[in-house]
Amino acid sequence: MSFFKNTLNNILGLSRESSESMTFNKITLSFTGYLSNYESEFLNDYYVKAVNPFRYSLILAMIFYGAFALLDAATVPELKKVFWFIRFAVVFPFLLSVFAFTFFKTFRKYMQLLITCIMFITGFGIIVMIILAARYSNYSYYAGLILIFIFGYTFAKARFIYASLAGWLIVIAYEISAIWISDTPFTILVNNNFFFISSNIIGMLIGYSLELSSRRDFYMRKLLELEQDK
Repeated sequence: MSFFKNTLNNILGLSRESSESMTFNKITLSFTGYLSNYESEFLNDYYVKAVNPFRYSLILAMIFYGAFALLDAATVPELKKVFWFIRFAVVFPFLLSVFAFTFFKTFRKYMQLLITCIMFITGFGIIVMIILAARYSNYSYYAGLILIFIFGYTFAKARFIYASLAGWLIVIAYEISAIWISDTPFTILVNNNFFFISSNIIGMLIGYSLELSSRRDFYMRKLLELEQDK
């Protein structure tokens, strides 16, 4: 058991010393114990550092989400108008609205919740495309969900717990659509799930490591400030 724990700590970049001295919830990563008073300060610091990268990630998301309209025209020309409606009339206005909202002070309160919504809505848009494309024996659109995971767990600056929530909601929505709505062939379902769920789990490990690293840096800065005060 200790070997597994040490191995996981090494993968996540968490040394034994830091894991024992920095008290935090192992699931939510929120500070606990004597560090709980610093949680709100960390969240504020995290927001300040994340808001501009988040804006850039939104621009990047719109570029790629729109660019795949070319794929629609090439692979499922019969459905391209429906797919373009999903991309440009549903998802794009939402992303643009969130981008505009980032310049308001109240955005700070809803940032993480909105990132969760962005991940799910963009992912759900692709799931609808998966259902429709399956009618034409096209089962390749599931790969777009992997890009959503990459966006949510890395570029979007989502906290681990929020990104994980969105990731598993997408997984559940895909399973429902693939099994009960689009009647996906068993071999294709197994193949898609293998890559799809693996990508989500890997994304969770990345998201966990990134937030943990941010918290550890914040913790070290606080230790340095205390030493300087002394």
